[in-house]
Amino acid sequence: MKGSRLVLTALLAAACAWPLALVAGPGQGQGQRVYTYAVQIDADGHVQEIVPYSGIGDAVGRELEAEARTWLFSDGGRSGRGGADGLRTFLRLVVAPGATPGHYELLSATTGPAPRQLVLPQYPVREQREGREGAVVMKLDIGPDGRVSAAEVDSVHGDVSRNMTAAARRAALQWRFAPERVGAQAVGSTVLWPVCFLGATTRATECAWSGPEAQRYSSKMVLPLDPVARRVTPLAFEGR
Repeated sequence: MKGSRLVLTALLAAACAWPLALVAGPGQGQGQRVYTYAVQIDADGHVQEIVPYSGIGDAVGRELEAEARTWLFSDGGRSGRGGADGLRTFLRLVVAPGATPGHYELLSATTGPAPRQLVLPQYPVREQREGREGAVVMKLDIGPDGRVSAAEVDSVHGDVSRNMTAAARRAALQWRFAPERVGAQAVGSTVLWPVCFLGATTRATECAWSGPEAQRYSSKMVLPLDPVARRVTPLAFEGR
């Protein structure tokens, strides 16, 4: 327990607060709020420790943290590969606009690696002048060292040009992440990460994308494809 606390503290010291979806351009208020926590999970799937990693340090965040402490997670069959010593991941919670203490709507809860350094893509000048907007969903392979080893365009949404997709890919290849761990070993990950290109009068909430099984996600949603821990405890918004 003491060792896990030291590692989590070291991760926090190296971290910066970054949004979960990058917006290239001067888009207005984003509405939804994101809270990220570094989480240590034992071999039985219980939360041993949870520490704020990035986001807003407010009363809603503290309530979310208290709620997440009671959740149960699955190791995804990794117990035979060091999982018996526990898992370390990052929990990302997205809440609806207007959240207040005791009154918030949790829109999504996912686990996976967390960003350490993100570079905004350059919004091509011609496309800005033409008013072209949309989302580029990048599929990223993140190595155990936190570097992006491969970045491919998974899908595009809206009026997106090749220049815009190329800009998103160039930026993504420069990103750095805090990796998940199985026991003491850092592991690689694959995630779907949206990059939004928005004009001056377009709100980030209008930047949406389609993921697996045609589900619609907001600009704040990042989708890990192979997290080391998956949440088992159902949430209120699921199964509607």
